[in-house]
Amino acid sequence: MQEVQHKMINYQIVTSTKEKQVLKDGFQSFFKDAYSQILSDNDWKHQFLHSPYEESTLFLAFDNNKIVGSALMIPQKYKTKRNQGTYYLWTTSAVLKDYRSQGVYAKLLSLQREHAYKNQKDFIFAFPNKLAYPVVKLFGGFRDLYQVDLVKTSIDMLDLKNIENSLVIDEDFFRWRFEHKDYLFYEIENHIIISKRYENALDVLAIYKKEDMADLSLELQNETISKDIITISSFLKQGAVFNGLDKLSGTYFPINKDIDYNIIKLNLLMSDIF
Repeated sequence: MQEVQHKMINYQIVTSTKEKQVLKDGFQSFFKDAYSQILSDNDWKHQFLHSPYEESTLFLAFDNNKIVGSALMIPQKYKTKRNQGTYYLWTTSAVLKDYRSQGVYAKLLSLQREHAYKNQKDFIFAFPNKLAYPVVKLFGGFRDLYQVDLVKTSIDMLDLKNIENSLVIDEDFFRWRFEHKDYLFYEIENHIIISKRYENALDVLAIYKKEDMADLSLELQNETISKDIITISSFLKQGAVFNGLDKLSGTYFPINKDIDYNIIKLNLLMSDIF
């Protein structure tokens, strides 16, 4: 654990599971105050203790012994036609209301960038919400990858012939990402549809060629896939009919200057929200 002092706020960079566990109760209390919801023990284990590769890194801001700000970076792998490597997914970033406009968020972002450089990651990636988006652009130096529409449509609108992914799903990522056991896998036209149920529709999170997931222990669904789906517009055929629900902004902080970031392809598994 590394400790950094800045003004009256102390900052800690925590990686080891043992050190995180010491902070668990305090972090769950902070999470409730910041997000107005409970961070369950299972979600704590999945997001903060477990990791697909090396341990994730938790950045914390303290006022005395009280956590007032946080950010988490989880290591992931990516692959394009030109590059492959590792990056950090940046998530669970928040500062308590009484501590905003005091430079806490900017300091956490600075510590994250320094850590990513030190650990030789190619970039930091985030799907910031509408509140965080202008902050990461202004104070974090993040750039727009591209925006995608979250849409409601029908399963026949998917363009299976033109699906590309940059997120690597290997055995380690598969074990970690799907450990909650509530994901559904369907096979359609030699593609695997990765999804979750949401109300009366199916969230289609990602689509991979079957050959790309051949070494994984998939439990394919036997029933017919739902007609009504929620997914991102980049998965759809040209001229597809849909109802727009929201816009998602994929952003990145570049570390490796040799990467063509324009060819990175998004899917919803790259976000911790889905």
